[in-house]
Amino acid sequence: VIVMIDGKTIAEQGRWPLQRATFAQAVDNLRRVGAKVIAFDVLFTEPENPTTDDHLAFLRARQQRLADHGMEDLISEAEARERSGDQALARAIRAAGNVILPFAYTFKDRKPQATPPYVERAAYVSMHANGPPPPSPLKPTGILAPIPVLGEAAAGLGHALVAFDVDGAPRYDYPVIDYDLDDYPSTPVKIVQTFLGLPWEAVEVKFGEGIAIGPVWMPTDPATRTLVDYRGPTRTFPPFPFSRLLANTIPAELLR
Repeated sequence: VIVMIDGKTIAEQGRWPLQRATFAQAVDNLRRVGAKVIAFDVLFTEPENPTTDDHLAFLRARQQRLADHGMEDLISEAEARERSGDQALARAIRAAGNVILPFAYTFKDRKPQATPPYVERAAYVSMHANGPPPPSPLKPTGILAPIPVLGEAAAGLGHALVAFDVDGAPRYDYPVIDYDLDDYPSTPVKIVQTFLGLPWEAVEVKFGEGIAIGPVWMPTDPATRTLVDYRGPTRTFPPFPFSRLLANTIPAELLR
């Protein structure tokens, strides 16, 4: 099931990006109806409302003046409000226990950036090759990871890289991408593994041949890419507005 953040949802919520507490409500709703796996296609690479750092600095610089007017608690209240959305989403993700978050790659850094520990844990642990692994067609030099409080709470992470052909169409998924001596899965691989309830060790990469996700065999080309199997035209999988998920008006049987 695809749930889309559409114009109607943004109009109802009155802002973009949506508040993290709103995403937390959506995760809680999906957990209550028994969704087997919840995967985001939204990057959470910064704390909520990072632009308010300037506002907090402004308040801190005037701490004594605030205290003179009996408003010394204003700074701590503002700091708590700043953290509350991220914490609410982290609690919802941890309670669900089946949320997959994406990370992205960058390609303009001069040398690989340090990888957060919670991203390192997403790397493949079972890999085999007949001879040297084929060179990856993509050479990322950096990672845009979820903020730590969310990355640590997630059941798993997968990259969300989409590479477009010369005509602008995405034709391949890259289920294995090498970065800084480790190999990382795409989000779809993590979705299938979580949906099947398999331990990560049960996912085995055979370079240039395919990927075994427990009983599911996913063939690849010699570059370990998977050709996208388009099942039909746009809306073959009908999307639901995010606003309907928040309102609990999507039939529960469709979300399980």
